[in-house]
Amino acid sequence: MFFKSGVVTVPEGVLELVVSNLAIPFDPLSVQVSLHAPSVDSDLISAYVVGAMTPDGFTVQFSSTIPSEGYVLNWTAWASEIAPSSGDTLALQYSDLFSEVKRFLGYGGAGTTLSDSQAEEVDSYVQAGVRQFYYPPAVNGVDVNHEWSFMRPFGQVTTTIGSSTVLMPEGFGRLIGNVEFDPELYIPAAVSCPEGLVRERLASSPEMGAPKLVCSRRIETYGPDGQRCQLLMWPTPDKEYVLSFRQESDSGKLSETGRPFHLGGARFSELVLESCLSIAEQRANDEAGIHTERFNTLLASAIMQDRKFSATFYGPLSSSSLGTDSPSFLGRIPNQRGRFTIHYKGMSW
Repeated sequence: MFFKSGVVTVPEGVLELVVSNLAIPFDPLSVQVSLHAPSVDSDLISAYVVGAMTPDGFTVQFSSTIPSEGYVLNWTAWASEIAPSSGDTLALQYSDLFSEVKRFLGYGGAGTTLSDSQAEEVDSYVQAGVRQFYYPPAVNGVDVNHEWSFMRPFGQVTTTIGSSTVLMPEGFGRLIGNVEFDPELYIPAAVSCPEGLVRERLASSPEMGAPKLVCSRRIETYGPDGQRCQLLMWPTPDKEYVLSFRQESDSGKLSETGRPFHLGGARFSELVLESCLSIAEQRANDEAGIHTERFNTLLASAIMQDRKFSATFYGPLSSSSLGTDSPSFLGRIPNQRGRFTIHYKGMSW
């Protein structure tokens, strides 16, 4: 763990606040704090960390005395001197999304305590809104087949000698593109293809070596994080290879401490907020109102921006199905002589 975050209610009349009993599982080298006012009409007050930082806590000083109840301090302690930001200083956190949905439902401002059922309701709308953002529905002006560039991170697995399968990382959703080896090995990338082709090669040519064909598939067993995937390979690995690949993945369920930020950063924060509010108005009010309309508008704009950002990523070049020896994309399949043939729309080179 390299960070821990939390929320503290600030008492009225204080100029300096000692935040303690945090039990941070590391020695914090930096702490970020921000003060949220109870309403738009409240005084804007800045917060600063002063003095030493320890696993037990730290001290915060405010630019002026807290004038009323309802002010809330958000803090994040980092195990590095410079907190990773990449623009996330403007991104909305889970607590921000929670507060906005809470206010929309009429449950009060930041200082209002919710019942367990109310907190569960607000959280369910936030999580559903984030899911809707990650996997957007088909609406006017939106391509339902669009895949967000920020949901295609790189992953790695290490093969086992003599095993044609390896368990994929938690959060893995789908394999994108081919699988690469360590560059120092000078081994061609293993081609991603349908499971049937890999199984056929394993049955007809049960040899060992560096994998040339791979596919990802779901396994039957479920764990605490849901159904997992495994990578099926041909030939069966004869060594422990470190395989790198691009995958479809999400960040998991948001929370105040474990995963406070949604994927995509500040660029998409307003879209995520409107997604959460649209879910709230649809489920709580049984209507598709102004927030649903605004979500659809922002979604179409965000997809256009993301396409410009990810224009250098090349996906499938053809939608034809993959035959026994003919991939549906511009790829390489080793033939019987160990050479590589390129297939595209019926043409071979």
